[in-house]
Amino acid sequence: MTLIVGAGLLLLVAALGLVAHNRTPGRATALGVSAFSPYLMLAAVPALIVLVLARQWFGVAVAAIVLVLCVSTQGRLYLAETGPADARPLVTLTANLHLGDANAAELVAAVRTHRVDLLATQEMTPESEQRILDAGILTELPYQATDSKPGAAGTGLWSRYPLSAIDRRKDFSFAAVTASLELPGVPRPVTVGAFHMNGPVPHSAAWQDDIRHLPSVLRELGHGGPVVAAGDLNATPDIVQFRDLLVDGYADAAQQAGAGMTLTYPADRWYPPLIAIDHVLTRDAVATTADTIHISDTDHRALLVTVQVPRTA
Repeated sequence: MTLIVGAGLLLLVAALGLVAHNRTPGRATALGVSAFSPYLMLAAVPALIVLVLARQWFGVAVAAIVLVLCVSTQGRLYLAETGPADARPLVTLTANLHLGDANAAELVAAVRTHRVDLLATQEMTPESEQRILDAGILTELPYQATDSKPGAAGTGLWSRYPLSAIDRRKDFSFAAVTASLELPGVPRPVTVGAFHMNGPVPHSAAWQDDIRHLPSVLRELGHGGPVVAAGDLNATPDIVQFRDLLVDGYADAAQQAGAGMTLTYPADRWYPPLIAIDHVLTRDAVATTADTIHISDTDHRALLVTVQVPRTA
């Protein structure tokens, strides 16, 4: 009987994860529960096992339904899309620099090693921008559109290809930079952007304002052709407000690539990262690979994505 009661409690935990995945969170606590909902959903597995062993067939049926529903929320992350037949790759890296403390030499080395074409940086202070320059970033990415600021507010774009129509936006809590990128072999310019949503902890009001504003900005950017928007959105795929961004042709690059949970935060603990809050969003393009990269002295893993941009107009 004790095991059956335990199985019932585990099912309740899994059901809480389902509710948190599907319910729009407001307060910071609710956001945290939504972000960690996949771990709550895992409770359905031992619950089902216990109920099968106990021959509680009604409970088995309920647990099976809950488990299928849980799997349905995560399965999409592992189903890769097919990239366009004729495309030009745009290797994109987004990195949160942790108040400018990230190791600039390692960041530039990662850009060089992985032949990155587009780098988006968040929490870039004027001092960290200078360290990135001193580390030789311009030998790899000679074009830049940066808006460095003290603390967490600075953002930047670094590109292998020419940038134009640069816009250092002032309509988010932190700096946001967008530009047009001339990708060889692609007839239309690629609109690129670096974004950083305000942190939702301990108070989520500023994050709510930022994440509600982002869809209208993405719609605006999407009028001219392909879009690659990267950054720290402080939201996981299990948060409704993040999934609300995936409209008007936008997709999450990690999901397009079938890369699963690209866990990026926290990256400065003894245990591995637990949640995915750094993202690349695409429009009129398909990401075919996505992986995370360790950079020293930052609390985020960087996210590396290969985006295939169609050559056709």
